[in-house]
Amino acid sequence: MSIWRQFLQSGAKAAVLGQKIDFEPPPEPDLVGLVVLALEHKLETALAPVVPELAPVITLHDHIYRDQTNWLKSNYSRFSHLDTLRFIQGFPRNRRFGPALPASQRSDIDYVISDKENIELLRIFSGLGLRQTFFVDGELVTLDDDEIADIESSSGYAYPKNIPYSVDLPFQLPHMGSLEIGDALGPLRKMGEDFSLLVIFERTLSFGGPHDLEILLDKTNRILLDGLPTSNDEVYILFATVRFYKATWNGEQRMRSLLEMAHVLGPGQSGFRTDLLLRLAEKSGLEREVYAVLDGFAEISPEFAEACRQRQLPLVPDMAWKQKMYEAQSGVGELLKLTG
Repeated sequence: MSIWRQFLQSGAKAAVLGQKIDFEPPPEPDLVGLVVLALEHKLETALAPVVPELAPVITLHDHIYRDQTNWLKSNYSRFSHLDTLRFIQGFPRNRRFGPALPASQRSDIDYVISDKENIELLRIFSGLGLRQTFFVDGELVTLDDDEIADIESSSGYAYPKNIPYSVDLPFQLPHMGSLEIGDALGPLRKMGEDFSLLVIFERTLSFGGPHDLEILLDKTNRILLDGLPTSNDEVYILFATVRFYKATWNGEQRMRSLLEMAHVLGPGQSGFRTDLLLRLAEKSGLEREVYAVLDGFAEISPEFAEACRQRQLPLVPDMAWKQKMYEAQSGVGELLKLTG
């Protein structure tokens, strides 16, 4: 079994049980390859407890999340009246995936909202100093006021989004020990000797189903986390699986999703309603994607499989997709040679 697979199994087991990962790191040079893979999949904070040199990244991502959240909370009164605004995916759940996955890298804050309320939200963003920005060959490009348009940006994504809005904040880099931070890491940018933090808001338009936004915007599926509106665990699993399914076909590295979903489906989440997830999956028209991902993760992790069995969740193989999952999520080039 590859070292990468061993690490994923250990991480998923820890996430299901709500514990820190128990994993014996390999010797160099295999450890270097494992760290590279963990970084690609944004799992470096899961690996950090067993690789002391990585410990500062937990503090770094915690500070990034803290500053993002503080900015949002300090300005939230400006748009708290928007009934259909939902922050989705990893935000604001980032510190709620248990000790197996400490706060990990968040490049942007994804949200959904109705078309009508989005017009007002964009006016509020503009008043707070946010501008439409995007990256071209690694360089941040900001649109001028007369160029701003609520247009779709499909480049590089598995599902349609709008061009994001962002604001630049000063950022105090914590002590990083022997680790060096390059010119850009997630939302951080180096400005001379200092760093700035981009708080990026990106609107998701669809996950590909006929009723996905209806489900996401339904008031009965709305909860508050850290005082911010998001969706309940059942909706989270529904669209996290769909996102992973589509991202896999798109060649994206997203095995962090395994640990996140393992934690949500673990026995510690006593309020989870399987019947609601099954109804939402049927309503969304995305059942194949949901159950294919659950089956794929169950094949990687016995503990994930047992969590699905306890929750009576269907596992339906999609063999073509599963083959793509192993290809897309295992690293590239020399990293495929990592073996135990």
